[in-house]
Amino acid sequence: MTKVFPRPRSIVAGVVAGTIGAILIAICVIVSQMVVFHQPASVYVLVFQFDASVLIGTTLAHSDPAYAILGAFLHLLVSIGWGVGYAYMAEREPQLIALPIRSGAAFGLIVYFAMQLVLVAGNLFRQPTPTSFGLALVAHIIFFGIPVAFVVSRMMRTP
Repeated sequence: MTKVFPRPRSIVAGVVAGTIGAILIAICVIVSQMVVFHQPASVYVLVFQFDASVLIGTTLAHSDPAYAILGAFLHLLVSIGWGVGYAYMAEREPQLIALPIRSGAAFGLIVYFAMQLVLVAGNLFRQPTPTSFGLALVAHIIFFGIPVAFVVSRMMRTP
């Protein structure tokens, strides 16, 4: 009989990796909005309000900056979920631990496209410009996928 649930070591690695990935990708998105698109420093509120709009709708999420807290919490939870999912897979596929950069880059792509499907399902998808598409790919590959894979790889290697 095969084991269905991840081991505690995998869960801890996934939570840590997902948390780190959430922080890094949020910083990347906020800084790129400020530098590339010349948004004000308060753009972080808009970024997290957009995340909250998946749960409560665009109109309500953008009605009060306090909803940014809900969006930040949702962003963290989803990132942790992805991190635990990656750690679960790494438990079964040793090459994910052995090749964290390559595996993480592929994982970042998978996360990006899966999250775009979530936006489509929530009727929140907007056609990206070439610049925003490139930045989103860089954010998901370099600032989320690779860090998640690297952290999981380091935490799950046998001593």
